Amino acid sequence: MEWLIENGATVVISILLLLVITLIIRRLIRQYHTGTSACGEKCGGCHIAGNCCSSEQSSHK
Repeated sequence: MEWLIENGATVVISILLLLVITLIIRRLIRQYHTGTSACGEKCGGCHIAGNCCSSEQSSHK
């Protein structure tokens, strides 16, 4: 128990970082399944539009 008290701040920060990373990955997976790009589907102004967008999305430029 003493170890947990001494390292409480590190444990809390680690849990928060893990939560943020989990939420980011969850959002990216949901975007992938719905067919939207991670950059918000504004492929016309994107410098990598030909690489990240499918042919379906590229037609929406």
